[in-house]
Amino acid sequence: MDPHFFKAAAAGNSELFKDMAREVIESLLTAKTKNTILHINIISQERENLSTKFVEEILEKCPSLLLQVNAKGDTPLHVAAKFGHSDIVRFLVERAKLPQHENEELESGVGAAKQMLRMTNNEKNTSLHEAACCENVDVVKILTKEDPDYPYSANNYGKTPLYMAAESSSSDMVLALLENSTPVSHEGPNGKTALHAAAMEFRFADAALRKLLEEKKNMIKETDQYGWTPIHYAAYYGNYEMVNFLLEIDQSASNIANKDRKMTALHLAVGQGHARTVETILSLSPDCYELVDNKGWNFLHYAMINFTDMNSVSIEIEEASLLDNNGETSQPQIDPNLFKVAAAGNLEPFKDMAREICPWLLLQVTAKGDTRSRHVAAKFDYCDIVSVLIERAKLVQHEDEELKSGVGASR
Repeated sequence: MDPHFFKAAAAGNSELFKDMAREVIESLLTAKTKNTILHINIISQERENLSTKFVEEILEKCPSLLLQVNAKGDTPLHVAAKFGHSDIVRFLVERAKLPQHENEELESGVGAAKQMLRMTNNEKNTSLHEAACCENVDVVKILTKEDPDYPYSANNYGKTPLYMAAESSSSDMVLALLENSTPVSHEGPNGKTALHAAAMEFRFADAALRKLLEEKKNMIKETDQYGWTPIHYAAYYGNYEMVNFLLEIDQSASNIANKDRKMTALHLAVGQGHARTVETILSLSPDCYELVDNKGWNFLHYAMINFTDMNSVSIEIEEASLLDNNGETSQPQIDPNLFKVAAAGNLEPFKDMAREICPWLLLQVTAKGDTRSRHVAAKFDYCDIVSVLIERAKLVQHEDEELKSGVGASR
């Protein structure tokens, strides 16, 4: 393409093309990307100073450019949707509804508009995919209202527009898709659903989640190819608000284990050190603490592994000292075998262990001026999990004198 033509298209100057034959305008393409003058104009415009004038004038003279694609398979509508140019999107759709030839009926124009809306590029993206991917909510609303009954399928990456909207953490866009389209595919890559994508985000509105689950509540328990449910992902990333929302709908979802290591959401939350997520799961689904993975470990085992290994714990406990209520030095007597007992699913011995080891660990992390304490704190930054375990021990154990001593030490 001649640089003069390129600059004119980018600037929105249609005068240079006024006397050109239609065939000549169709042949004006950039060398590598094969963009037409319409593609160039739409790409070059700023959203704040958007104008449809050039697009209108060029399509009046050369309507075939409406469906002409570039090297990526993008129509002008794909590009406008990608850049969030809602006014241009609206005009292109309305223009496609008009008869392209004198003898055509209006109904054929409506069919042409739907054809344009459903056209996919080289990545199998429709213009709606592009709008959702780039978080252009206004464009999503326009496109879904124009073709509400079309079941948009997944692109080359296994993503549907709804999955993309959830992945971008846009509650407004998810609501727009669900309210304006039927049916809506929840499909995502590797067996994931839109709820899996939402579970990994932290800014999702409850209204969008409830709408997402309105017609398909069992999505909470749907697993991807790795056996992970949405709650697995929420727990792994420490999204405790999402965990709380999902478990309030279906508490049994916390019992589902993944494929490879048979880990539940609680295992993952503890393994990642997400104390508030652990607390949320235990408060809503307390029975899941008994569940073990393929090694026979429950969440207590993972909690202790995250603090230190068993040998170093027993050595440090033998060396450590605590001040009792009378200000005298006392040695915590803790049998390291209690770790194994707790890991096997027996919580009773752990109640006693929690009273002694948890305050000691907290003292190690918070003590000042002690080399060993700084070493422990630097190596094992999981004191929040210990705090959760202390609180759990309080709930199931009467506050006898020994427990009161433990609480005092933890402070």
